[in-house]
Amino acid sequence: MSSALVWQCIRKNNAFVVKKKGGDRRIWSTEAGNLMNFHTSKFSGLANSKTVGVEPEEDGKGVVVSYKTRAARNKPKTGTRSVTYNKGARKTMKSIAATTEGSFYRGDLKRAALVRASNILLSQKEKKRKVRKIKGRKARAGLA
Repeated sequence: MSSALVWQCIRKNNAFVVKKKGGDRRIWSTEAGNLMNFHTSKFSGLANSKTVGVEPEEDGKGVVVSYKTRAARNKPKTGTRSVTYNKGARKTMKSIAATTEGSFYRGDLKRAALVRASNILLSQKEKKRKVRKIKGRKARAGLA
């Protein structure tokens, strides 16, 4: 089936749609292959024949990039390929750019994939704690 027909079938309701009550009334989606988690045809992992997904690696160091292959049309379960990148941020970003735009796969998703990978790598970094220096009377009382 075409992507447009699939989107027309699933756009009103499917198992991955999250509708919240609130101010902006934005509709979210939790499907695999949806980079921004927006319920739109551009980012849909179900409706599009070519999708890119960026997830954190299981052990917490690196990023897993998954994309659909041509076999995904007939065999959805085995139709995705996953590549793990854990050699550093710069190499990861270059590889993701080559996977999306460089190989003419989904150039429109390049920026979203890079932003998501960057945020994942940033969250995996260990945060350095600053040692606070005690000043004033408390410091003098501790020395005595």
